[in-house]
Amino acid sequence: MSYLASLPGLLCGLALSAEDVHSRRVPRKWVAVGAMAQLAASLAYAIVFNDLFSLLASVLFALLSALAQAAMAIIRPSALGFGDVTATLVIGLSVGLWGLTVTALWWVIMGLFGVSWIVWWSHCDPQRHGAHAGRVPYVPVIAIAGIIAVAIGPLL
Repeated sequence: MSYLASLPGLLCGLALSAEDVHSRRVPRKWVAVGAMAQLAASLAYAIVFNDLFSLLASVLFALLSALAQAAMAIIRPSALGFGDVTATLVIGLSVGLWGLTVTALWWVIMGLFGVSWIVWWSHCDPQRHGAHAGRVPYVPVIAIAGIIAVAIGPLL
């Protein structure tokens, strides 16, 4: 049941995913609330299990992941937006709690699922004639990959 410590960030990621699909934006207030809730849950987990290193790992892996996403957004400006970077920070707090292996698994799943998602969305975009035509929401990929990594990562 210790995986429940990741629930606040992952639930926030699902809410951000829905908003990203609907309006192609990621509300900063939701990100801030999700990050604070996840930090509180991670702190509680670290105290209960006497593992304060996991809290440090969570923060460092989340920052490293967000910086990597930011670098990709700078390298190819039209590919990722700042909302994807901030969503990565929140979900990274959840995934990073479980260490390097789960974080690496998250990135692998994000890459594999992301390519499939982009191809599928490009062909089946339900909003292709609307205001968001041609823009692929990537937060669902980040969130679903995080859920899968947290679910199967500790089993590795």
